[in-house]
Formats: sequence, C-alpha cells, structure tokens
Amino acid sequence: MVKAPTVEVAGAALDPTKVALPVSIVHGRSTIGNQPDAPQAAFAWLGPDLPFRLGDPVRITAHSSIGTHTATWGSAEATWGDAGFTWGGTFPEDLIRFTGRVVSLVASEDLWKVQAYEVTATGRMLELADTHVLLPRPAETDHERVAAIAAAAGVPVEIRGTETTALVADDIDRDALAALHELCTSTGALVWEEPDGGIVYGVNDHRDAMAAYQLNAEAILDGLEWNMSTSQIINHIEVEFGPEDAREQNTYRDDESIAEWGLHAVDVATLCADEAQASALAATILARRRNPIWNTPDMHVDSLSPITPADLRTANLLRVSDGVLLPIPATPGTVPVPAVSWSVEGWTERWNEPDQQELTFAISDRSPWSVHPLTTWDTMNDQTWAYWQQMSWLDQLTGVAP
Repeated sequence: MVKAPTVEVAGAALDPTKVALPVSIVHGRSTIGNQPDAPQAAFAWLGPDLPFRLGDPVRITAHSSIGTHTATWGSAEATWGDAGFTWGGTFPEDLIRFTGRVVSLVASEDLWKVQAYEVTATGRMLELADTHVLLPRPAETDHERVAAIAAAAGVPVEIRGTETTALVADDIDRDALAALHELCTSTGALVWEEPDGGIVYGVNDHRDAMAAYQLNAEAILDGLEWNMSTSQIINHIEVEFGPEDAREQNTYRDDESIAEWGLHAVDVATLCADEAQASALAATILARRRNPIWNTPDMHVDSLSPITPADLRTANLLRVSDGVLLPIPATPGTVPVPAVSWSVEGWTERWNEPDQQELTFAISDRSPWSVHPLTTWDTMNDQTWAYWQQMSWLDQLTGVAP
C-alpha cells in the first residue's frame, strides 16, 4: 500500500492535520508535441499562521509497504508463466514524489482571519528559466554544449544518450532553459526533471534501453481516450543549418504523404553544423510524422481500485522516459492485449484521501524512439528457464540471440 504523503518545507515535516487534501503534483509533458515543463505541486495549509515563506525548499514523499516474493520453477523446461510466486512480509519505503521551492502563496480570509493558504511549488527547472546566460560557445557536440550551459547556470544536468550532433558556434544570450530547448530542436532531445530534483537532458536515442517495468491489466482503469488529427502530419520540411554568417536551407519532403494527405509544411531553424546532421533530423521527423497516428491515451491508476501492492509500487517508480510494458494496444482496440512497450511522457497525481492516490500517466508508443525491435512480454513468457540461464532478461527483451 502507498499512504498519504509527507510534505516537508524548509527541512521540517508539516503537521499532516493542517495540510488540507488534495495534494496535487504534475511531472513531465502531456504530449510528444512539446518539451516537458517544470514539475509543480499544490496543496492547502490551514491558517491562520504560516510556518514557511516564499522560496523555501519543498519535498513531498509518499510511503509504501512492499511485499517480498520468491519464484520457483519445477524444472529447467518450465516457463516464466509456470513459475510459482510466494509473497512474504512487508517493509517500509519512502518514495520521493516532488522536489522544488515555494513560488506562490494565496491567502483566503474570512471573518478577518486567514482560514487557509493555497501553496504552489515548482521544481528546479525554474532555476534554469530564471538564469540568463551570456555564453560564447565554439563549434562542439551537443553533450559539450549542454554541460557548458548547465555550468554557466549553476544547475547540474545529467546527460543521457549518444553524443552525435555537431553544433555550430553560438553566442548564447538567453535564459538557460530556453538555450537547452533550442538545442533540443536540433537534436530531438528532451529536458525534464526527476522527482528528486535532478534535471536530465536525454538525447534522441536515450530511450534505446528497453522497457524495465510492467503493469498488469488489473492495475489500469477503464476509460481510455484516443484522438487523431491531420494537424499532426509533417511531410514537407525546410531545415536551416550551418554557421550564422553562412546559413543554408534544404528542403525535405515525402511525396507519397503529400499525395494522400495534402501539404503539411514546417520550417525548422537548427544549430546543426552541416547538411548530414540536418538531413538526419529531417528524416527522423518525416519518419514519425508522415502519416497521422492515434494520439496515445492517458493511463489511469487508482490506489483504491483492484490493484496489487506490487503494481502500485511499480506505478510510483515510473519516471519520464521510462519504458513500461502495458496491456494497451498501440491503436484503439480490445483490452487486455499482449503487452506493448510504452514510454512515460509525464504524469499527474492527486491525493484525495490519506489512502487514495490517483495517478494519470501520459504515454507514447516507445517503438519510434527505439533503435531495436522489441520482444513483447508474452513472448518472453514462453521461454524456458534453461533458455533464461543463457542470457539476461534485457537480452531477451531486445531479441539478442544467446
């Protein structure tokens, strides 16, 4: 089970009887069409006194009791699906849900007395947005550029993925977050923040690691919503690249898509140093956007629904860009289905009662982001224990031969 969160401000846990539910938290992005925003948290503090102030650090932590388990196989020819699982005792675990600072206070007064304060906190990405950077940079890789921007802003940024993009020299004169977002336009990368406050720059291939989590059908509430629109299509791209004093522009188009859907054109100004980099970026965009696709649904998890402690813990461990195997089809259809690999784009959570946590995940099809073909969980389920002894589960998932 996951219990009501502890809200800490300025290093001290707040009196839970004065933190009025709901407590709400937002992480990541709701669609693949935009960059993730800074995480936000909101709660109400019952007045009249306020034991903290604007700018104070905030941390929100949930508490979980986890069942331990062992698995047994009757023989080397048994499959994973044949394994017998035994659940044991529980032990407590603290799960960090949000880290940031108080940025807004709204006092509600009645009968000349403050009854409550609405408190809003924002994650560390706001520090990047509030820090103006004057930084002349030479031609370099995206990894080097990110490290330089982070150092100038004084905010550490973790880099994931392969160093591939050659960038032109640039005299950066903007806030650090805008500089990183401009960089992402050229590299197809993401910038997001983890619940513990760590900021991550994930290069285009940072999702090549296969799905490490699985949620069962019983954990996901019914009511998925899908949508599709021709506004998602891109089949004609004008890409700018090269140094500032010698900018070039190339056109990339998909004539088959144009013939079927009409012209959907965009202009993309990049920091790519040469034509090869610009062509690779254009090819990636066209491959993902040449045809309309079903926008992925929101995935709902509720701690009061028929969900196992293990699945609830898994839901609380999911982070932006994590891979998760879900029994949801890549297009609208009957569920449950064989598990499909998805990426977490972001999530919202809301604590309505001390023992009720509602999680809503924005997810996307992981396959366009990954280089390797995926092996679904039901295929892995049929492999014998003897076969598993020859290779890891990650090798299984990526289809690597023993």
